[in-house]
Parts: sequence; structure tokens; C-alpha cells
Amino acid sequence: MKAEGLLLQAGSVSAGYEARRVLCEVSFAVSADDFIILRGPNG
Repeated sequence: MKAEGLLLQAGSVSAGYEARRVLCEVSFAVSADDFIILRGPNG
């Protein structure tokens, strides 16, 4: 029972890490696009 709980916890932690990583990549891509738009073609 205890090992099962630990496994579940590890799984949710890794899922949370994965979600956070994807979120970071997405927000970085969005901010990079905004930055390019902000600078304009001659920036």
C-alpha cells in the first residue's frame, strides 16, 4: 500500500513536471513571437 502511494506520488510529480515544461516552452514561444513583432522588420 505504501509503495503504491509512493509510485502514485512519483507519477503525479513527473506529470506535473512535464506539464510545467510544456507550459514554459509554449509561453517562451509566445513571448519570442511578441518580441519579434515588437522589434519589427528593421529591428
